[in-house]
Amino acid sequence: MGKSRSANSVRNVSFGFAQQLITLVLAFVTRTIFVRKLGAEYTGVNGLYTNILTLLSLAELGIGNVLTYSLYGVLHDNDHEKLKQLISYYRKLYRYIAAAVTVVGLAIVPFLGQLVKSTLPHNKVVLYYLLFLCNSVVSYFVMFKVTLLRADQKEYIRNIVATICLLLQYVLQIAFLYVNNNYTTYLIIQIFFTVMQNVVCNVIANKYYPFLKEYTKETNLIDKKGLISDVKSMFVYKVSNVVVTSTDNILISMLLGTIYVGFYSNYSMIINYIATFINLMITGLIASLGNLNADNDSEHSYSVFKGMVYLFGVITIFCSVCVLNAIQGFIPIWVGSEYVLGKDVLIAILATFYVTHAFDPTWMFCETMGLFKERKNAMVINAILNILLSVVLAKPFGMAGILGATAIARVLTIVWWEPYILFKKKFKRPLVDYIKQQAGIIGSNVLIVIFSYMLCSFVSESFMGLIVRIVISGLTVLLVELIFMRKTEEFAWAKNKLKQIIHR
Repeated sequence: MGKSRSANSVRNVSFGFAQQLITLVLAFVTRTIFVRKLGAEYTGVNGLYTNILTLLSLAELGIGNVLTYSLYGVLHDNDHEKLKQLISYYRKLYRYIAAAVTVVGLAIVPFLGQLVKSTLPHNKVVLYYLLFLCNSVVSYFVMFKVTLLRADQKEYIRNIVATICLLLQYVLQIAFLYVNNNYTTYLIIQIFFTVMQNVVCNVIANKYYPFLKEYTKETNLIDKKGLISDVKSMFVYKVSNVVVTSTDNILISMLLGTIYVGFYSNYSMIINYIATFINLMITGLIASLGNLNADNDSEHSYSVFKGMVYLFGVITIFCSVCVLNAIQGFIPIWVGSEYVLGKDVLIAILATFYVTHAFDPTWMFCETMGLFKERKNAMVINAILNILLSVVLAKPFGMAGILGATAIARVLTIVWWEPYILFKKKFKRPLVDYIKQQAGIIGSNVLIVIFSYMLCSFVSESFMGLIVRIVISGLTVLLVELIFMRKTEEFAWAKNKLKQIIHR
């Protein structure tokens, strides 16, 4: 079981990385043409609507996370009858979700004038929003089957389908942007390929799980009360998380202007693509963690947890210093010097990126161990703090204040609460063990930032200079880790895990 679990997680991560590497180039080409053909205002509207629709996804209630967790044990036991009932139950729930998103989404239309501070005609502002809404709604109709593939460690299949669809989508979007500069056509193409991706995933899921098409009589095999209780807790968690991650563009638009969302979105696109690679690791590993934790071997789970804490710390600081030392020179080359933001904004962006992803292993283990209820209060406080701090800090610090508030709120809540719950409820170990490990990681990461920044200050921001800066950043990370961490168990675990990914 352990070997199969490891092989599946490596395969999922490998296919995910391959997909992103293939699509990343076309995504950058598409964004470059988008910015140059349509300008900052359309870029701002695009970023704003993306955040609004993410907020509307709250209607999903966190069902996907609870469904994934509830499927681990069923798939582990190969219980077809219970699996049929779970999928049938969630199919109904997702239909209700699609209807709810549609109704709430349409209810927002009269308020678009207050949300969008733009010179674009109002009828176009509404049309673009409705197309965004349509793209969001159609994704819910086969979401339960995509979740099943993920829980069964077949995420790589969805990645292959997504890669093909995205390649075709980007090629067509690039072609139409060149031909007619039409944002409406751009969005219609996006909707078409979202539908195509869902249809293909549905066909594949039916092939792997043909028994799901069989009639199933509703019985008491599934604990609906327990599932609903978990959904309620997960909904609170999801609301709080979405508020934290998806309100920045809305606040920037309302407090500073929609065009500033366009300036920020170029930075956020780069950060989000880097985060996507990290999330691919999470997606590839999380189903394996669900199976690992289903074995109830807390010592083994803790050993894996320590290795992952170290691995995510290294990956996050590597990405952070590369962006810190290269992005201010890259933006002018890519879209123009007028889109360069201040260094204070960049630091705020990277602070949020670091405190989010360096601590990913804690929420991953909490989620796969079913700790939904225990985390919800911290997430609510985090969300409230984030909004309050954003509004308070926006006036004296502008965009940097809005973006930096996310990092501050997270440090005051989630960063310490999730490990506290995890160690108390599951690992049964003193939290000081975790604090010592994180202190060592953060200490070495501070050295990495200082040394890499000092060395890169002697290198120009030309195209070749940017490559040299990235190489210096990477070598600094490698050198510091080899000096301070090479003899630790965590270093050995991370090295072996990376070897598995490379060799496969």
